[in-house]
Amino acid sequence: MPHLLLLSIWIVCGAILRFSNLTLKTPWSDEWATLVFSNAQSFNNIPLDQAINLNTLLFPLQYNPQINLGEVVNNLMTESTHPPVYFLLTHLWLKLFPGETISLWGARALPALFGIALIPAIFYLTYLAFHSAKIAQIAAALMAFSPYGIYISQEARHYSLPVLLIIASLGCLVVAARRIIAKQNLPVFVAVSWAIANILGIAVHYFFTLAICAQGLVVLALWLRDAKEQKSLGKLLGSSQYWYRIYLIAFATLLGGLIWLPAWSNIPDNNLTDWVTRSNSFANFLEPILRLFAWIITMFLMLPVEGQSLWIVIPAIVAAVAFLIWAIPICWRGIKIQLKPENNGFAIKLFGGVFLGAIALILFVTYVVGMDLTLVARYQFIYFPTAIILLAASLGYKSKKRFLNSTVAIFLIATFLGGLTVTTNLGYQKPDRPDLVVRAIAKTESFQNNQIPILIATVQKTHEQTGEMMGLAWEFKQLQNDSNSPINSPWFLLARKEGNSAIATATLHQTLNKFPRPFDLWAVNFAAPVEAEKVNCLVDDSSRKKMPGYSYKRYRCS
Repeated sequence: MPHLLLLSIWIVCGAILRFSNLTLKTPWSDEWATLVFSNAQSFNNIPLDQAINLNTLLFPLQYNPQINLGEVVNNLMTESTHPPVYFLLTHLWLKLFPGETISLWGARALPALFGIALIPAIFYLTYLAFHSAKIAQIAAALMAFSPYGIYISQEARHYSLPVLLIIASLGCLVVAARRIIAKQNLPVFVAVSWAIANILGIAVHYFFTLAICAQGLVVLALWLRDAKEQKSLGKLLGSSQYWYRIYLIAFATLLGGLIWLPAWSNIPDNNLTDWVTRSNSFANFLEPILRLFAWIITMFLMLPVEGQSLWIVIPAIVAAVAFLIWAIPICWRGIKIQLKPENNGFAIKLFGGVFLGAIALILFVTYVVGMDLTLVARYQFIYFPTAIILLAASLGYKSKKRFLNSTVAIFLIATFLGGLTVTTNLGYQKPDRPDLVVRAIAKTESFQNNQIPILIATVQKTHEQTGEMMGLAWEFKQLQNDSNSPINSPWFLLARKEGNSAIATATLHQTLNKFPRPFDLWAVNFAAPVEAEKVNCLVDDSSRKKMPGYSYKRYRCS
């Protein structure tokens, strides 16, 4: 009973952290994709190559309860690179939040709920593996406070749900590993659950396959160990009946993955994934490894270093380095102690194998396939639960009876402060910061003078650029809602490039020639020559700025 009470405290704390300031951060381009596709809308319905107003740009957010699930799947599979399960769930979930437009709070509340479910899930998985309520409580507390866990839980994206499915799959792996060692058949319920978790995980996010492959490496190691004990491969295949259900699970998982093979084959040629491909020159050979280390650290430690002044950043970095110098030897010593057979050697080897296997697969895809999966934090979800469990196990060795000691307390306090850093937007900030761009535009005399129109132009390649403009439109909409008087609502131009920057430049000039003068032109992420002098526009040199996700210049057209 005390353990259930303590677990309840972690769940409540985790819920408060995940729902705090849930709509504080403006959606970024990936979240706009979730909102639009889950609303069964299409980015293709937004007019290109012409000036459109704010409401036209935000039209795909208009709530329509009559739209069916088939339209969600059709638009998603036509325009995006993701499987449909999460978007279908979000579509159904958002029906609970009817209104003129779909609810941002509602879209982010669903992953937040999945993020809360991770807390009891990691508790029971850890207890199943270690038979230690203490280690399980540490794991639950770390999950509740984890900066990374809060980050993926506050994104209107499909990351907290696959982590939940990974935990379910790992639970089946623990049972299976014990049965294999004992040479016993895997219970049918566990076998079916394992296959369902894997198949559903792939249908939520394709990178779930890496988590499955990491588990497969551990199972392969157990199979080789069993073959060595049998001293005959034929004998192993002929007499070891307990392997047959493992083979069936692998076969069912493979079939569940092959369903998406046609969609996978289109991904390498999709412009939406161009950013993740990179060259692996010797000069940047170590960058992916260093990034991986940084992402692992942020799973339990995060200090306010994003967008802050140096007098905040430098002490934060010094504090983080000092903490790591103190913490890493403690964790390493704890792992070595837990590896002893009389302690929890089996569980440590199992989760350690999955963790290292996932890291190896990420580095393989990065260096060999040429897709750098270390570029962003969100792709690290595949090993997130094993990292939490291994850290909890390394901290759980000191005291056999007490849950809390000074070392655990320091870790939990540091993790909690990191969680607060994320909820207050001081860490894991969105890749796009349209609020900063709108703030700069709102300060100009042209914006404050409602008689001078404003045109915001960008080059459109995929719906990523459309999402960036929707972020600006959303911020202007919030500004309008907060103002007691009408604001100078801007116009937007999304000029198609089609592989030739001259096409986007020509579209811009045609639009500018039709626009009533005088007006202000803001070229935002305009990846083509503007050639403003040809249309009687002068650049404002003081306006050249870069913000996260945006670069912009202001032109005065008279």
